[in-house]
Amino acid sequence: VVNDGIMKNLFDVPRGRKEWLFDNPYEAIKEFISKHPEFEIEDPKWLFNESYLRRGTTYWPCGWIKRKK
Repeated sequence: VVNDGIMKNLFDVPRGRKEWLFDNPYEAIKEFISKHPEFEIEDPKWLFNESYLRRGTTYWPCGWIKRKK
């Protein structure tokens, strides 16, 4: 699990940093996946959902990496 992938969306908030736009955990995930094709990004399946949401809301977007079978 890779935390704080949402930083790329918060670079322009108070106390944010401009470099977060390109220097963030989400970019690190993409770089890792490009160098390690034996891994993939896969969000976990929802076990329970009583809302109208169709995708998860999280501070960890695309933050789940697993080894391919």
